[in-house]
Amino acid sequence: MIEHATCKHCGIAFSYERTRKFRTYCSRLCSNRHGEKRQVVTCRQCGAEFRGRLRQQFCSFRCAGKSKVHLVVARNKARRIYPENGLSTQKNHYRAHRVRLLSKDKNLRLSVIRLLGGQCAHCGYDDMRALVLDHKNSDGHIDRRRLGHKIARYYIHHLDEAKINLQVLCANCNLIKQSEADEHNKTRRVA
Repeated sequence: MIEHATCKHCGIAFSYERTRKFRTYCSRLCSNRHGEKRQVVTCRQCGAEFRGRLRQQFCSFRCAGKSKVHLVVARNKARRIYPENGLSTQKNHYRAHRVRLLSKDKNLRLSVIRLLGGQCAHCGYDDMRALVLDHKNSDGHIDRRRLGHKIARYYIHHLDEAKINLQVLCANCNLIKQSEADEHNKTRRVA
């Protein structure tokens, strides 16, 4: 049986063969677009106003591409400095932003040291340049395996766990603790 209807989205009259239920849209495209909430949005790149979806940020693919120019420039700069073949985008990003990432890790480590007291637990030395994070139970290898050498990034969000597992030591006290507890790999030891 052929039915006639008007599309709820575009208003075009259409006919369809009724099998099970009534159709209210002329196509799947109209069906998908009818439920979208569109609003007036300002493009982040060019500043033009356009009607877009709730989370749409750019008026066109051109503007979206222009907004990523700084990433392309950084990638190309890294490729010029490190002309090795086959660099992945992750390696390019790291090499282009290495200084910023390293300073971020250093600041996180210093923050954890400050939150754990800011001085050596044995001798009371408080110069931040010589303070290090030390695992109380000499189980740092487990954390490094689990966290991938980003211990400060983890413990800045888990301070209760940091107070249980970590202590702040100066470089001298840390070396003394390592030699007394025989923590280092004996095959790497010179003397």
